Amino acid sequence: MTEKDDGFVPGPFEGDIYYANYLRVHKSFGEFILDFGVVTPENPKTPEPLVRIIANPYFFQQVCEAFQAAKRDYEEKYQPIKQPPGKDAGGKGINPAKED
Repeated sequence: MTEKDDGFVPGPFEGDIYYANYLRVHKSFGEFILDFGVVTPENPKTPEPLVRIIANPYFFQQVCEAFQAAKRDYEEKYQPIKQPPGKDAGGKGINPAKED
């Protein structure tokens, strides 16, 4: 096991690991549903989710704050994250679902 740049050393992990470059977010009063998938040149349409995570609003807020902090730390240490050429802010990677 090697130490990462941020000093975090990941421990053993028994679960499945998936790569994702697509996220669709569904919401209702009591929960957020996050469907992660992969878009490839061979599969440019909306993919079937590989992983679905269901979270209550409080936990979802904490996750969003953690993502923002991680993004800020990454950009301070490395470089600003830019959208690929030709992609709008949403791109094909994030697809907020219609109101449930």
